[in-house]
Amino acid sequence: MNKPALDAIISKLENQKNYSSDVVLMSEYAECDRQRVAVRLHPSDHVGRYHTHEFFEVNYVHSGTCINLIEENYVRMEAGDAVILHPGTFHTLYAVADGRVCNFLIDKDWLLSELTAMRPFAHEAGLFFKEAGSERFYKYVLFQGLSDHAPIRALAERVIGASETDSPWKYLYVEAALLEYLGALAERAPAACLSVGRGQSESVVIDMLRDIAENCSTVSLDTLSERYFYSKSYISRLFMKSTGKSFHHFLVDMKIGRACAMLDQTSMTVEEIAHALGYEQEYFFRLFKRTRGVTPKEYKKKNHRDE
Repeated sequence: MNKPALDAIISKLENQKNYSSDVVLMSEYAECDRQRVAVRLHPSDHVGRYHTHEFFEVNYVHSGTCINLIEENYVRMEAGDAVILHPGTFHTLYAVADGRVCNFLIDKDWLLSELTAMRPFAHEAGLFFKEAGSERFYKYVLFQGLSDHAPIRALAERVIGASETDSPWKYLYVEAALLEYLGALAERAPAACLSVGRGQSESVVIDMLRDIAENCSTVSLDTLSERYFYSKSYISRLFMKSTGKSFHHFLVDMKIGRACAMLDQTSMTVEEIAHALGYEQEYFFRLFKRTRGVTPKEYKKKNHRDE
């Protein structure tokens, strides 16, 4: 990948970071309450929205290359590489046109329960698993240089294969395959790189982010303060520390991101979208233009023309 191409990808990732912070819930991917692990193929030549989630996520590079923006760090990943992201870690990634990246989405409570039965591991992966779920968790652990490590890659492929079966035992097969893969990464990967930054007080932030995602039209600092028994100033500091944005800017980014999705994917009118997001139409119109540089109608017309 040459430098101009890399710079273009980084520009796309930066744009998502600036405009679309969001929280993703496990319920968006689980097919039923019994499912603890979901496997999803990341679209190639596509930049997903900058987001965090309430679950653990593994990005596994099956083939090709991807650029992963994790918090403020750009990580180039090659075939066989993997990164485990702790809940509360913001990221987005770009897989090149011929790349194939699989995401393993893992229920937090289930994995933390399973980790208690795992013996301590020697290198950095062990520290990641040991501190997972604590107040001072590591945000991610990165495994690179695995392109020629056939046994570990075979275990990752087994997770993908198990998810594609029609067996009534599919969910259990996927869980077993995933635990074996994680264990192999922790025990047999040549090296692992821990995030420099560590979480702090972010378990409550994840709960707040879930509230915002589910009630973005009505949520406010007042409602969060009443529910979580923290002062508004303390919540504001938590958001700035965890997301790099004020509560107001974070909420606006989320709402405008959802407005764009509604304009792209539904037939809702601008008035209906504004109402769904808790805005008066005139204020929504001005806010959208200020953040995106075009009016909602201009945005919809341009996107439909580009398709």
